Amino acid sequence: ATAAATADPLVGSVERAASFTALAALARAAARVPLPAQPRDGGGAHFSPPSAVPTASGVAPLRSAPKTKTACAAAPDDPSSGAATGSGAGGGSLDAARAALQEEHCSALRDLGVATEAIDEMRREPPPPPCVGGGEGRVRLMSWSILATANAGSGFVVRDVLDAEADAIGPAVDATALAVELLKAGAKSPRGENPRCELNLSVVCDWPRRWARIRETVAAYAPDVLCLQQLDRMEDALTDLRALGYECSLPGAEGYCALAASEMADALHAEDGSPDPDAYVAALTATGLAYAPALSARSSSSGEEDRPGAAVFWRADRWEALTVEFLATARGAGSGVTAVVRVLLARASDGAPLAVMSAALPGGATTAAEAARLAELTEPAASGNFDGCFGDSGTPSVRQWFASSAEAAPTALCLDAASAPSRPDKATVWRTLRSARVGSVWDSWYTPEGKLRKPSTPVTTNAILGNPANASSASLRPSHSYGCEDQLFFAGGLKAPKHAYGPVEYKSSSEAVPALLPSLSVPSDHYPLIADLDFTPVDTGAEELIKQVSFRAGPRRVSPSA
Repeated sequence: ATAAATADPLVGSVERAASFTALAALARAAARVPLPAQPRDGGGAHFSPPSAVPTASGVAPLRSAPKTKTACAAAPDDPSSGAATGSGAGGGSLDAARAALQEEHCSALRDLGVATEAIDEMRREPPPPPCVGGGEGRVRLMSWSILATANAGSGFVVRDVLDAEADAIGPAVDATALAVELLKAGAKSPRGENPRCELNLSVVCDWPRRWARIRETVAAYAPDVLCLQQLDRMEDALTDLRALGYECSLPGAEGYCALAASEMADALHAEDGSPDPDAYVAALTATGLAYAPALSARSSSSGEEDRPGAAVFWRADRWEALTVEFLATARGAGSGVTAVVRVLLARASDGAPLAVMSAALPGGATTAAEAARLAELTEPAASGNFDGCFGDSGTPSVRQWFASSAEAAPTALCLDAASAPSRPDKATVWRTLRSARVGSVWDSWYTPEGKLRKPSTPVTTNAILGNPANASSASLRPSHSYGCEDQLFFAGGLKAPKHAYGPVEYKSSSEAVPALLPSLSVPSDHYPLIADLDFTPVDTGAEELIKQVSFRAGPRRVSPSA
């Protein structure tokens, strides 16, 4: 399929959208992935646009129209028309969207029984700084591990936000005192059941209200590029972020498809039930979406829900996607396969290229867990949708991919690393990726060796996991608190980062305990990472750039006749 695709010449210039259907068909044929036929002429499960968007005459709530979860959903017939992409064209529209989303969020909180005092406290937060991203000399990048809905019930210790009606269930629990007790006592402090803690957690982690807050934050900071990790609601994300002016697919892409759909299970797994990396990458490629949900062993796949994965979105009025590529990594027997996603973008004003990668590494606080993360970064990947040029392995490691991409174009790697720069291990994620040619948004806080430069620690995750139903510490994970585990590395024409959000800093873990996540203000166990970077474009022509960045003998786009 690759040979057939690359043998065809380009049809038109790379700046104009070419058909993605042929490439999708080739990918499916190569891996024998029987994707369901996409509906045409208005039939089938197309996305419904938001029921209301900001208008010249006023702002109506941006609550999405009801959606039915389907195995596959085609992209809108004309994604360039209507309010979906137009609402993000200007700062005024995004400001209006932010106001509407804030009201939607507050309304959801009231419906969930949150105390008025807690809502008012959230609304008194200082506004974000003026947006300086998107200029000719700077680019704003936002990376956020948003807490997969499947993990939201893991048992976070969170502040009680319920109103007086909840007193009938039981008294409020002081989350700070509980967290301090758990951190001191460890597994020696089991506690009795507390239904109020369970109800409170369900409110704080409610997906519709969290998603409203996430979109409100996106509208407030208006990043050029948005990278999400732990995203398992892609159908919601496509619809609602398009309403803010963001895109996530190549022109002409066939649309979203849940990889866990029953009709795809056989095609994406080997006979022993383990995921097939080549078929997995082919299925991701066929969608045309910059989204890589993990694929588990067949026995643990269920229904049509997405498994958590990484995604890249971009401002459709400022950037156009030239390529979307994946590098798949296997995580051992029974652990499934996941992928790094990379998008090559061209700035609409001048065609200046920018490559952005999004990924999440496996969690765990042990030395063995760090070794697993390092293996995922440094060992040859299991599969990728480009021709290999790295010797016998056929595919590069993630670290090689990032370095080679940065040689051709300014490149950013947005990473839920699950690893802090200051880890005591001999080899760490930070020391593996940070180099003389690679910078980080944390360079003002950490040396290349991972030593803290300042008296305070930047914190991107601040959660304590236990079981709020009984407040038991049996599954306590204090290592997830007071940590700088989210990274934004950059190279090849990106430099001088300035944080647009925070960063949040604490001098000790005890100082961080009163601000546990998730919360009403921060709808995840991670803070968003938002930075403005100086952006120096390269002079490489677009066609040559695609060849370099894609590691292919030919361009990503192919003729419809292929």
